[in-house]
Amino acid sequence: MCGKSTLMNIIGGMDSNYTGDVLVEGKNLKNMKESELDDYRKSKIGFVFQSFNLIPHLTVLENVMIAMQMANKSEKERNDRAKELLAEVGLQDHMMKKPNQLSGGQK
Repeated sequence: MCGKSTLMNIIGGMDSNYTGDVLVEGKNLKNMKESELDDYRKSKIGFVFQSFNLIPHLTVLENVMIAMQMANKSEKERNDRAKELLAEVGLQDHMMKKPNQLSGGQK
């Protein structure tokens, strides 16, 4: 297969050199201003990378929270949400560990 990265870049609003339309909630990505695309990427889209991209000196909790720093949320809101997300995926007992203390599946 080919074109997977291109597709991901288009869905993420990072590539606009394509024919056709990508509609998200009725809005065409090609017609969005850069600030609208930034908001879209912050609140509507997320990527799970093949390489983990975890920051080794941060805890699991801090690694999850760092992704939320661009959102207009307080430290407490980010902390609470990160704990909630970690609990949802069964990692509540590992949130204070460093990435090197996790198995591949946990990462």
